[in-house]
Amino acid sequence: MTVVACGVALNEALEAYEKLFKAGINIRVVDAYSIKPIDQITIKRSAYETNGNMIVVEDHYFEGGLGDAVLNVFADKKDIKVIKLAVF
Repeated sequence: MTVVACGVALNEALEAYEKLFKAGINIRVVDAYSIKPIDQITIKRSAYETNGNMIVVEDHYFEGGLGDAVLNVFADKKDIKVIKLAVF
């Protein structure tokens, strides 16, 4: 599983990484430091190297933020699952 986050949400993602690692669960955390342009190469590589499962965590509204930017990277792909977690 890949977790993509930025800003304050990145700290939370890294804390989750530590807790999951201690429990024997491996995830990859990607710092999406730039949404425009988003690092498509890293996002795609990470998705395929972690079996196509992604969670995007952001401290933004559900629409129009990091989650949508990541979804746009995979707009033509059916083998990647992206779950968005955001503040409502």
